[in-house]
Amino acid sequence: MTTKRSLATIALLAALGAGTMVPAAYAADAATAVGATTALPAWKRDFVVRLTETDPRPEVVLAAWTALRNGDSGILAFMAPDGGFAKAKARHLEQANRYDTIIARVLRTTTRKSSPAVWRAADFASRGVFSDKDHFVNTGWDAAIAEDERNENREEEQVARQAQADRDFVGSLASNDPGAWVRAAATLAGKGDAELADFFRFGWDTAARGDTEAHRVRVGDQEAVWQHRVTTLLRAAEEAETALANADAALVEKARETAVNAWREVSGLAGSAQRGWDAERARAAGQAASWRAVADFARTATTAQNWHDISEHAGTTGTSWAGEREWAEAQARQWTSLLESARAAEARVAAV
Repeated sequence: MTTKRSLATIALLAALGAGTMVPAAYAADAATAVGATTALPAWKRDFVVRLTETDPRPEVVLAAWTALRNGDSGILAFMAPDGGFAKAKARHLEQANRYDTIIARVLRTTTRKSSPAVWRAADFASRGVFSDKDHFVNTGWDAAIAEDERNENREEEQVARQAQADRDFVGSLASNDPGAWVRAAATLAGKGDAELADFFRFGWDTAARGDTEAHRVRVGDQEAVWQHRVTTLLRAAEEAETALANADAALVEKARETAVNAWREVSGLAGSAQRGWDAERARAAGQAASWRAVADFARTATTAQNWHDISEHAGTTGTSWAGEREWAEAQARQWTSLLESARAAEARVAAV
């Protein structure tokens, strides 16, 4: 009986990795089966690989690569609550805070009139993503100083007056775009001609990257929490089943209750994660649809903006969000599989 209970957990781990339901009759060979305390689900490795490919934090990417090179033990250590992932995020936050302090100081000590190139570069970085801040501090600041010294970016340079159609379009983005970064950038663009011109030149692109990166950071950090928690709960459920299998007759009822509750906790977490990924899927689908609409609009727009480049950018961004939608769908399927399997395990131990 003990071996059969261990195989139940193996099946659940396999379900997470494959994203498919495991048959009720577990076919694993007892001689080669491993328990939840030693198995490394495929989804942990897949998650760490995704961090190396999409996480916008350089420190996290480097730590994830290191974890992969160190094999299963490295991945487990990386995913622990106080492991490499958490430490990499903390290092990134420290670096980002240093950059923000530098950029804020530049903005306090320059003006758009006295040092227009430096001020604009710092303002752009202050509203940009981490890579924009990194570029300003390490390269862009010096380049902007040199530009001001050459007087190639004088404040009296005229900003072409924007068409009313441009204002209306940006106003619609400020009210209706699904991305918080784009809405904020569009709102700022409504302040005047210079701000509106900046929005079309670089603000929109920066905000789009901000929305994508913020999404990836949020879902990655949340999935790491869920994955650690489910590993702990699966281990507890396996131990509870082992205790039930070995319990004396007088203690069977208590052991059964403990095992049922353990699997119920797995089900509860799986259900929460499933709902969370379903919500992220819907958000990503909304973003993909919004960028498709932007691309369609840009193809027929006739104002003075560079709509050809905007259309290409919108298409690329929409494709990125379609990929995020597909990732969310895959994660939701995996958690659904776990949910169904955990419920089956709960029913099974209740019947013992």
